Amino acid sequence: MLIPCMLVTVFGRIDPVDLTETALVAQWIEHGSPKAGVVGSIPIEGTHRQVKDPSRRLGALVPQEPIPVNTPAQNPRIVVSAVCVCNSAGHLLTVRKHGTSRFMNPGGKPDPGESAVEAASRELLEETGIVILPAQLQFLGTWVAAAANEAATEIVATVFTAPGTWTAEAAAEIAEIRWLDLNAPLPNDLAPLLTEHVLPALRRQHVTD
Repeated sequence: MLIPCMLVTVFGRIDPVDLTETALVAQWIEHGSPKAGVVGSIPIEGTHRQVKDPSRRLGALVPQEPIPVNTPAQNPRIVVSAVCVCNSAGHLLTVRKHGTSRFMNPGGKPDPGESAVEAASRELLEETGIVILPAQLQFLGTWVAAAANEAATEIVATVFTAPGTWTAEAAAEIAEIRWLDLNAPLPNDLAPLLTEHVLPALRRQHVTD
């Protein structure tokens, strides 16, 4: 004998018509929520009913789409410019800023309205005393890397190479300069941008030159 006041829910069971929203939520938690809209139809003793999505009534109580689990948020990003400079021995100039422990290419953030290459030329002068016009710098690449001195932060770095050979002196915010022998074992205090992107690019460039 059929009971007129019964219907089929989205979970394939027969439940009372006056099923509360709280009970629906409990069932959704137990069985998983279907996509929004009509989720299917189930025949009942010769009848055929569409099964509607209860989320249209529950509103904010039930999410319309699955919520990703353990999806990390994107880290903040800092835009910078940097320059590769070599001395007469072919060693690469690296610098360490005051209050930090990592060595990196000279460079920094562009000022408002300043292009990447203009920022590279200015920062190189301020940090090392080397004067190179923006037009003289050659583009090496643009990469995203973990920031050397800021936790949970990334940098978007546009890197250039300077023609010729140079000498340098620490200035402004630079505490120490060090010339890096690219043919020797690398120290473990280099910035990620250097080890992951710049040095491999310089080696590739050397091979193709």
